[in-house]
Amino acid sequence: MGRNRPAGSNTFFNGKTMSPIPRDKSGLTVITTHAGMDFDGFASCLAARKLYPDAMVVLPSIHKGGVRDLIPPGMLDEFTIVSPEDVDLDLVTTLVLVDTRKAGRIGPLARLLPRTDVAVHIFDHHPDAENDIAGNVCHCLPYGATVTILVELLRANSIHVTAEEATVMCLGIYEDTASFTQSSTTPNDLAAAAWLLKKGANLNMVSSLIIKEFSPLQIKLLNELLESMTKKTVHGVEIALAVISTEEYIADFSFLVHKLARMENLDALFVIARMGQTIYIIGRSRLNEVDAGRILAAFGGSGHRQAASAVVKDSDLHKVSQRVERQLLRNVKPRQKAIDIMSTPVIHTGLETTIAEAGRMLTHYNINALVVAEPGVGKKLRLLGYISRQVVEKALQHDLSDAPVSEYMTTDPATVGPDAELAEIQRTVLDHKQRILPVAEHGMLIGVVTRTDLLNIMAGESLRAARDDKADHEYRSRSRTRSVASIMKERLPAHIMDIIENLGRAADEAGVSAYLVGGFVRDLVIGSKNEDVDVVVEGDGPAFAKRAAGRLGGRVHVHEIFGTAVLTLPDGFKVDVASARFEYYQSPASLPEVEKSSLKLDLYRRDFTINTLVIQINPDRFGALLDFFGAQEDLKKKTIQVLHNLSFVEDPTRIFRAIRFEQRFGFTLGKLTASLISNAVKRGFVERLSGRRIMTELRLILSEETPQNPLRRMHQLGLLRLVHPSLVYDDALDARLSRAKNALAWYELLYLNRPFTKWNVVFCVLLHGLGAREAASACRRMEIPPRLNAIFTEDRLDAKKRLGLLERKKDPLPSELYKALSGLSHEMLVYMMAVTEKEPVRQGVSLYITRLSRTSTLLRGNDLKKMGFPAGPLYGKILDALICARLDGHVETLDDEIALAGKIAGDFP
Repeated sequence: MGRNRPAGSNTFFNGKTMSPIPRDKSGLTVITTHAGMDFDGFASCLAARKLYPDAMVVLPSIHKGGVRDLIPPGMLDEFTIVSPEDVDLDLVTTLVLVDTRKAGRIGPLARLLPRTDVAVHIFDHHPDAENDIAGNVCHCLPYGATVTILVELLRANSIHVTAEEATVMCLGIYEDTASFTQSSTTPNDLAAAAWLLKKGANLNMVSSLIIKEFSPLQIKLLNELLESMTKKTVHGVEIALAVISTEEYIADFSFLVHKLARMENLDALFVIARMGQTIYIIGRSRLNEVDAGRILAAFGGSGHRQAASAVVKDSDLHKVSQRVERQLLRNVKPRQKAIDIMSTPVIHTGLETTIAEAGRMLTHYNINALVVAEPGVGKKLRLLGYISRQVVEKALQHDLSDAPVSEYMTTDPATVGPDAELAEIQRTVLDHKQRILPVAEHGMLIGVVTRTDLLNIMAGESLRAARDDKADHEYRSRSRTRSVASIMKERLPAHIMDIIENLGRAADEAGVSAYLVGGFVRDLVIGSKNEDVDVVVEGDGPAFAKRAAGRLGGRVHVHEIFGTAVLTLPDGFKVDVASARFEYYQSPASLPEVEKSSLKLDLYRRDFTINTLVIQINPDRFGALLDFFGAQEDLKKKTIQVLHNLSFVEDPTRIFRAIRFEQRFGFTLGKLTASLISNAVKRGFVERLSGRRIMTELRLILSEETPQNPLRRMHQLGLLRLVHPSLVYDDALDARLSRAKNALAWYELLYLNRPFTKWNVVFCVLLHGLGAREAASACRRMEIPPRLNAIFTEDRLDAKKRLGLLERKKDPLPSELYKALSGLSHEMLVYMMAVTEKEPVRQGVSLYITRLSRTSTLLRGNDLKKMGFPAGPLYGKILDALICARLDGHVETLDDEIALAGKIAGDFP
């Protein structure tokens, strides 16, 4: 039809300000929704009628037993529905579509679409799809229910809603969001329902209509569905299919399908039903691998990943069933295979390695089984066997530390190929009772699947299979993997999304898996702004960076020894790239040694669980959020948790990062984490850190928006004394830091183009309560370089001395302020504003920064020379006197300055 357009072409509004509803008062306006109207469609028609009071509601088909019949008699007597046969379509000038954009679902009213004299207004919450109707006005938002969009417009236009109408609109929201448990539910749906409750919506009525009883016919059909149901495995995913045929229309058929899926605990279900001359397809899915909306879009249907439907005419059940199966083959994503979950590169050793050395390697890498291999073809490994931690420990008990692992290893272990599906992996591990499952290709070792990997996958499966009727969002919140592609599109600037998508394509070209990591992912999930993109590659990071540079037109700086690279794009935007690597520590508080490793081992070296989330960016897995360590749960609980109990022993600087994250995000330290910090401080591990490493972390804390919070926390944990034993966080320091925050905020608003470092000011404020020798000692302990040391000692003491003079002077003249403050850096001036308790002094310093320091004389040195004054000290005396006179208002014009200059020269000896 003329109004169809490709998917993705509709305009989405942001939900905050919506355009007013244009009304055509000269012709007839009709409101309609899709065939097989549900509560959302019905409620949306009602809400649209409030926006278009002169319109009539016209439905393509009205079946007995539909949702309209469930509304109690008399509740909406004035709300009438007519059929298309009762409407003269030639008189229609405006067609209002709610809860659909499909021409095939609006019956005879589709004949209005090609007409250029008919305006089409659309209100819909379904995702864009091919051949959507293109409206003249399109309020299309990805909410949980269409009626939410209309309720927002009713609120914005202050349109009155009765209690009965509010109840029906609530029905639409509750049904389409499954009482706010569907993942498509948004805060807007909750806000709309809350507003409707204020308008008198009756939740008892909503509950009684949502929780429906089966009619005898529905029970009969449910049994037929159960009898006809078959299960097919498509790409490793089990999908249920059911086919039925009846001569009459079945009201609320989608409700039956939903109940069938819940009763039989089905992850994915597609039902094909012939009702008279029409075939209906309904899909339900709770798997990321099965997108019901995408599958049924091939039939002109619509919906979401979890729920979708389609209507097919002029066909038969057999042909439609075959088409459904073909679409499943095309669109169902394969379940994870061995290559997707295995760890690589493989940590391994040789035949002659001793039991003692094997034990050290098991501890070193924190693994429970060690592969034994020898060089194979090229750089590949030939598998020989493996030895477990349990065997090594028992061998050591028997004084076999010098024996080679070849004498006690497990030989000929069972293996799987890279394409082995989950069921085969599970079966192999259980049948052979192996601690690790090697993944081999053409006889060469390419990776291993550990029992932990398998347990994590199985945990996700068991949560889906649970029969406890918990809401869908509960098990999704615990799932190890979910898609955040839509969140990325919504929250990231378009230019960053484009960069990330190109990085993903470059990863495919390089044959590696690439992931967004670190604070970028954490902040994306919690909704904080962060544009520092970090990428980890399972493979050669620098080689990937070079390929990405070719695609994006950037340049690369490589650090081969660390396997890292910095990709700089033409606009200056930088992306940090690293090969997945593993760190280990030879002694407490030492710097780490680095080796290449797998993604999971790379994440295991991170400081806290909240920083272990990763997002894969390869095109076929784009937006897959991986959570190996329960980070999502900790973010939800707002808890800082370490990954392992020796974390602060190996790297005590993590304590400072824990404090910084805790205070920045308003989180709390987990009980174990707090205990481990206390133990690390008590045992002196933090004191082993070099001053430079402590200062690196302290500088980040001082740069926080509100540094007093983490500094106070440092004092509580006994860490502030690391800077100097006399340094304490008391009320005086708290007041100074609060004034520093205000002064810095004021200074930033001046937008002065001068060198200025915020943390320098805050550190000076921190040192203010110390004596000169104590401050110098603190700078030595922190190993502060000479240039900065001069700022924190000499410059700060000079500023402190001048401040004392100012504080003792009452009502200083502008020239006196100028003399007292001239020559100080802006950092020292803001420091003075922070530490003084006298408001007049603070105002004087601010006056100097904003006005006095910018004052200049009209006469210059060359002018004095032309006037015949002899060069030398006289010039300085004249210019100083001129600037002071101008500041105090004694001179204004050039003639005034010339006269004063002559007087001073005459008095000069």
